Amino acid sequence: MSKLRWKNTKRIQALLKRLGPIPHECGLIPVWARLRVSDYSDLVEQTTLSRKLQHGYFVAAEFLGLILMNYVRLLDERIKIVFEYNEHFDRIIPVILKAYSMAFPAFVNHGVPCLAGVEFVPKDSTCLTQPADYLTYARLQEMRDPNSLRTRLCSPILERQPGVHVDVSRNAIRQLMSSKSQQELRELAREMEPHIQMLRKLHGKRKK
Repeated sequence: MSKLRWKNTKRIQALLKRLGPIPHECGLIPVWARLRVSDYSDLVEQTTLSRKLQHGYFVAAEFLGLILMNYVRLLDERIKIVFEYNEHFDRIIPVILKAYSMAFPAFVNHGVPCLAGVEFVPKDSTCLTQPADYLTYARLQEMRDPNSLRTRLCSPILERQPGVHVDVSRNAIRQLMSSKSQQELRELAREMEPHIQMLRKLHGKRKK
């Protein structure tokens, strides 16, 4: 989506119009979480841990995992959550979502956990990430400006079922980031920062 030549409006419109309905026709359910980092960025401290665990991508992934586990529990089904590879979060997100599945137990009727696993796959390793790219881009443009040309051109993938989603409001995300647990996380991050920086320096020396 980021490589489309948007100046060629007629070609792009025809292409997106043709591609948009395909995921719905194939029975895929849109799943998305959306929030504005600018709604709470002033509450994020410039420590390694705070920037990582309060990063927009990470927070959205947490919301996404929780609503998906609850959704499949209602259907009495299991789910494996697959993300496109992200070098900053590929190790931590699976751990956190598995921890959530234990903290907020969700099981199918015969007692098996609803969460079957969490995985990151390389960007071009499967065509199944492409509808997600289109949906993500469309939702981003819609948030930036619902009346923009790009929002209108991307609308074919948004016209069907709303799917499973969470649209996090400014008040909700600020309440979360101001909560006691998030304040304790920032305090822990401040305590850990000198040790993290020391480890980085040692790691850098070893590389040399």
